[in-house]
Amino acid sequence: MVSAGQVNSHLSEITSQIKNYSSIMEGLSGSWTGPSHDSIEAKASAFASEFSAALSGQMGNFATACDLYQQYETCKQNIAIAQSNYNQAVANKDNSSASHYSSEISSLQSKLTSLKGQIESCLSSVCGIKLEATSNGASAATTTSTSTTSSSGSIEYKTTRFANTTVWYSVIPKDMMPNLAVAHDDYSKMTSEIPTAIAQRKGAKLAINFCVTGDSMGLIYTDGKLVRKSNTNSGETLYMTQDGQLNAVPNSKYNTNDILNLNPVWASKGFYSIIKDGKYINWNTDLAKARHPRTFIGQDYDGNYIVGVCTGRRDNEAGWTLKDVYDFVTTEVSSNVRFLYNADGGGSSAFVYDGQKLNPNTDKSERARPDLIYWT
Repeated sequence: MVSAGQVNSHLSEITSQIKNYSSIMEGLSGSWTGPSHDSIEAKASAFASEFSAALSGQMGNFATACDLYQQYETCKQNIAIAQSNYNQAVANKDNSSASHYSSEISSLQSKLTSLKGQIESCLSSVCGIKLEATSNGASAATTTSTSTTSSSGSIEYKTTRFANTTVWYSVIPKDMMPNLAVAHDDYSKMTSEIPTAIAQRKGAKLAINFCVTGDSMGLIYTDGKLVRKSNTNSGETLYMTQDGQLNAVPNSKYNTNDILNLNPVWASKGFYSIIKDGKYINWNTDLAKARHPRTFIGQDYDGNYIVGVCTGRRDNEAGWTLKDVYDFVTTEVSSNVRFLYNADGGGSSAFVYDGQKLNPNTDKSERARPDLIYWT
């Protein structure tokens, strides 16, 4: 985000230019006599006109950017309000209102993206400022990136180190909505399959593991089929709306029918949200505070998807707490995060890119999983 320091720095630069111009004019006014005086005066006049026009243009762009920025902030506030209304409608099981607010959020996100582009266009002509600039200050190693082109566009992933741990992550455009696949494409019962096999079968450009197993596995729903009913009161179920919004509801309040009534594209249970409506959720549990390999998925206010996996439980790889996940995503990826969710982690974490698992196995071999989220 544009900071007060950046604005003040640029205003200081303009002030310095004005002082420099004044100094030049003062020097010219009394230092030249003789036949060349008229020529110098003409050059000084031309310089003054040129500088005045350039400064006027810069200040005009800067003023326009400031006005657009106020609209940008208002739009973000309206998204937060619409998101809160959506969450309330979901909590009240008012599906009609939830659908209305979901559409409103999508429209506001499109407006936000448009405003962001207009602001950056104005500011780039003034001082090269960009919104939501990524900070690399906390990284302990140079970030590298690799990209692949899919049928829908280009998907790029990056790898770096943060909090003494290696992480692979990607920001994927909002129009490339993720899918949820189940092991062996078997919708009749819950089975397990290694993530690379699922990803390869689906032609995924990028995929991550997702749901937990065991007694608290919870609901799995995708492709219009209910693979498994909700069987737990713990944690939250992640789901994607028809227009691509990621959200989560508590299993203590939502049973299988309640979740299906939300009309999700897909739904599955990992653990719980780290960020909701832009606010950090501090889970005071041993799972949240311990350092482990982590898998996370989220969405910024523009609707783009944020996804990543960090390693851990290895030499020189500390692993992350949930606070580390929050710190990394909000400082290294985007300061504009609306929602962030903690999927299954530990030995289950898998970041599969072009059919290859990039993060090392914690177990002796790749761990089979019930489902995964993927992009084609």
